[in-house]
Amino acid sequence: MTRISYLNGEFIDHDKAFVHIEDRGFQFADAVYEGIAFFNGKILDLGPHMVRLKRSLSELSIQFDVEGSNLEAAMEKLIARNDLSEGFIYLQISRGRAPRNYAFPNPPVKPTVVLTVSPLDMKAIQERQKNGVKIILVEENRWSRPDIKSTSLLGNILAKEAAWQADAYEAVYVDRDGFVTEGTSSNIWMITRDDILLTRKTDGAILAGVTRGSMMKAVSGVEQRRFTREELLAAKAAFLTGTTTFVMPVVQIDGEKIGDEKPGPLLEKLVKIYADYIKAETGFGG
Repeated sequence: MTRISYLNGEFIDHDKAFVHIEDRGFQFADAVYEGIAFFNGKILDLGPHMVRLKRSLSELSIQFDVEGSNLEAAMEKLIARNDLSEGFIYLQISRGRAPRNYAFPNPPVKPTVVLTVSPLDMKAIQERQKNGVKIILVEENRWSRPDIKSTSLLGNILAKEAAWQADAYEAVYVDRDGFVTEGTSSNIWMITRDDILLTRKTDGAILAGVTRGSMMKAVSGVEQRRFTREELLAAKAAFLTGTTTFVMPVVQIDGEKIGDEKPGPLLEKLVKIYADYIKAETGFGG
């Protein structure tokens, strides 16, 4: 079956979907994006994703009417046209095509809107959840607005590559003051030796993860504050959250084991809580 994508209101053969070389998303990373999961053909957490999308657009002054654009209908049609049950939607909106100039085009140009879908390898995700993953810690090297979901991801790419080279699943940033921020494509949580569930607050130094938000609602007693590398390494347990990460147990950080170096009952419970949330929202996993 031919893979279909969406570009500026049209459904197009994926291999024929192109944007202009003067698109500001291509030349400047002047664009925002969202990654959204779906199960049983049903989009998960669309509302929070759209809220975050609107905030990112507003922060960059990209003029795009999210409500009036029928994005939800386009996503649903795209899922159906690609005949996928479980998968990942990539949504990107750039400022649009304009002659190369640092300043915003005046008058504004029409934004470029791209949607693609791809399958989720649920078997691989569940296997990683069962065994846990290794992560590394890296120096914060991104621009100072990671709270905006911008396509300017070179720092993230370099950090993720460092993780892969180290045979690790993810790289997690530590800022210049020694505080842990977030992963290249995930938020990080820990369970302290005093059994406190802890994650960093959304203080502008991290992205407000949608999966993070769903877990915040699903569990009680979460403490939100900054924590150091040393605190993380001393944790009873740690895990990541993200759209394609789900709830992912961490068993090793920079070569040092966390807890018993395998997902224990606490992490297994958290994995199940999120799986139950997906089932309640979409019926998947029943």
